[in-house]
Amino acid sequence: MNRICVLNMNASDRMKSRIEAAGYDIIEVYPNLALPEPEMCHADMQFARINNKCTVYSPSANSSVLEKMKNTGIELCEGSTNLSNKYPLNIAYNVLVSTKCYFHNMKFTDNVVSKQLQKEGLSPINVKQGYAGCSSIFLNDILITSDYGIAKAAKQNKYRCYILKDSKMIKLKGYDHGFIGGCCGFDGLNLLITGKINNLELIDYDDKYSILPFDKVIKDEKINVISLDNSFPEDVGGLQLYKI
Repeated sequence: MNRICVLNMNASDRMKSRIEAAGYDIIEVYPNLALPEPEMCHADMQFARINNKCTVYSPSANSSVLEKMKNTGIELCEGSTNLSNKYPLNIAYNVLVSTKCYFHNMKFTDNVVSKQLQKEGLSPINVKQGYAGCSSIFLNDILITSDYGIAKAAKQNKYRCYILKDSKMIKLKGYDHGFIGGCCGFDGLNLLITGKINNLELIDYDDKYSILPFDKVIKDEKINVISLDNSFPEDVGGLQLYKI
């Protein structure tokens, strides 16, 4: 089985080296000129990962990146939405996928993405947040998010939910801060994160006064955490992991 990581080409050499050391082949995401400059190489803005082997891509995605993905065995489905460089015309593929459902502002979700996810048996959950994919990540049945609206919806679907205490702990070039989903990748076993996990604190959605270290929240989940840098995490547009 091949393990693939689809990743922003501008990620640091240290990050790339550690990803390869963890056993992943890297496919670098080149600029998608339809997107705002800080997001041009973000995987989560132009690829909607459906499962371990399949993704839906924006028609404006770089052709050489698509060819490399195809050559690894990743199943590619072309989306129906052309991206643009202003919100909300840039969010069609930025969905958040869990084990039972998927979350997005459904007014702007690409139709092909919705069809493919529903083929997987996942139910659509409408939220206001258009950046659902980059603002959050599911680790098995645990949601880590920067968005209270997504947390509320996930809680109604029986997930354990935690809110990132301070989004400014995550860097993103061109913005005041990044998002937790944009600095992570998870394949059911390995959690790749672009910085030190112990730099992050989480608020328990069920107890607003309970603040916990990230590593304590997931310590019983049998998740292998791989830190790709020694500093604060950086939002690189997510690390999309595939097993072929």
